[in-house]
Amino acid sequence: MTVRLDDVAARATAQSLETILGELEAQPESPARTLAFDAVDALLQLHGEGLARIVTAHREGRLSNELLGSDEVVSQLLAVHGLVRSAARQEPLVQLERRKPTEEDAEDEIIDGLGDLATECQLCAAPITANHRHLLDGEARQLVCACDACALTFDGRAEAHAGTTRRYRLIPRRVRSLDATAIDEDQWTRLELPVDIAFMFMSSSAGRPVAFYPGPMGTTESVLPLPAWDEIVSKSPILATLEPDVEAILVHRTHGARDYWLVPVDECYRLAGAMRATWEGISGGDAVRSAIRAFFRRLEARDAASRRHQSGTGAVAAGVSLEQTTTILEGSCPTT
Repeated sequence: MTVRLDDVAARATAQSLETILGELEAQPESPARTLAFDAVDALLQLHGEGLARIVTAHREGRLSNELLGSDEVVSQLLAVHGLVRSAARQEPLVQLERRKPTEEDAEDEIIDGLGDLATECQLCAAPITANHRHLLDGEARQLVCACDACALTFDGRAEAHAGTTRRYRLIPRRVRSLDATAIDEDQWTRLELPVDIAFMFMSSSAGRPVAFYPGPMGTTESVLPLPAWDEIVSKSPILATLEPDVEAILVHRTHGARDYWLVPVDECYRLAGAMRATWEGISGGDAVRSAIRAFFRRLEARDAASRRHQSGTGAVAAGVSLEQTTTILEGSCPTT
């Protein structure tokens, strides 16, 4: 059965569709891109024909349950969405079926269920979409949901170059996977972090790198000095461009993984929020492991989309933030 949407959810879905189609439009020419647009066009034609038949029947006074169940086009489109039963005797108009949920879909739903519920900018109260930006409040040490206008107002890169600062700083959207050797075993040992998932960033207020690790109570700050920080940053040219306070190195070493990421700091707190919300018992349980898998799977999708965008346009140098890249994952807005 198709999930019904209220007006707000329908508008959000339409906006999401526009974003996805825009991302698809930005991809370089390829057979897959052409097939995707052909499929969209064909589906729109079929649904348009179905709607036209319903409207015509209504105007002519013929609209009835019998027509909805017998018209070849209308009945099968309704059946695809589980709104009517498909007639067993009817030859399929097209081999079209809604994709069956997979185990990965179920894991993704855990993250989706923790979605960002903010509907207005926390600075000017303007309406915001699910794909809104975040600011870092440097005084309160909190993340702030922002509309596009406020986000642009507080883009702090110009001030950073000028040596000045503002209370609010725009959090970038850059997501990049790092080489598996970004942190070797000796460096990890010297970091002395007691967990397998952690994030580190340069804190302007502390004047040094800091590390946090998520758990059942939220995030815990490490009091250790992180002696290997400079060594780790010097190994990777992209880490030399890490923006203090708003970008972090995210470490994922659970179950033998050796995954390292450059991510916006709000993604780190989003992961922490997901882990806190799904944690059960002493070790976390299956739900938190599913949430972690879903989170990093979406990071991989964002990274892949960014790299495709770079290779397709050639306009953005490696390591530079891609503001045009669609945010695939939007979760809760936790405070730091």
